[in-house]
Amino acid sequence: MKTFQDLEFKKHHLAIEAEKFPPSCKDLAERFKEAKHSVIEFDNGWGLSVILGKCFYSNGIDTYECAISKNGRMDGDILPYQTKEQVESLMLDLQQR
Repeated sequence: MKTFQDLEFKKHHLAIEAEKFPPSCKDLAERFKEAKHSVIEFDNGWGLSVILGKCFYSNGIDTYECAISKNGRMDGDILPYQTKEQVESLMLDLQQR
């Protein structure tokens, strides 16, 4: 079973774009620059997108915005402010479906 430690967080695409924002958008760029994103797909077709960043439903420190997918398509609502333990519980649940 895959757990939270198996998530590979990379710079969110908006964090990369924020580096190109003009000086007039400095405040917005600052909010996006630390955002990180991980997507994990499970063998049964379920998957999970996990985002860490203040511009999302995350505090940017230790809560995460999550979205569940089935066969690459979003399935359900965004799950805001999930703790590490809640993310791992989601991962285990999805793998057992």
